[in-house]
Amino acid sequence: MEAKELRIGNIIGRQFINRRPQQDNTVKTDIFLEPCTVNEIKESSVNISDLGRNMRVIVQYEYVSPIPITPEWLERFGFKKHLAFEKRIDEKNSIAYSVPNTLTSIYTMGALVQFCHIKYVHQLQNLFYALTGGELTLKTESK
Repeated sequence: MEAKELRIGNIIGRQFINRRPQQDNTVKTDIFLEPCTVNEIKESSVNISDLGRNMRVIVQYEYVSPIPITPEWLERFGFKKHLAFEKRIDEKNSIAYSVPNTLTSIYTMGALVQFCHIKYVHQLQNLFYALTGGELTLKTESK
């Protein structure tokens, strides 16, 4: 990732690497992404905090990755599945969501904008802000 891709409040993934020795003397490596919020953007690093916690950490860009858009992430932002189409909608905006996990068009404030290759959560947040002037934030889960 690069600083120019990000805005304060974007959600990105902090990489955690788990290396486990195997019985055949090889090492299995798993990379996990912990969703984090961008707090400050610097030239060679980014200040992030874990979602739901206030633990802040500064990491180099090589240790963060974009988070792919999934139906679960759209639901976390408050979008709902349209009954007839593969769309997610909120009160004023709808998004055409196609497989494999790429947004193809967005209907916002009465205007249809078609585009390709919006694959990551932070790209969706940036596009939503550019089109509406509002922040796309996570909705709190009701119990």
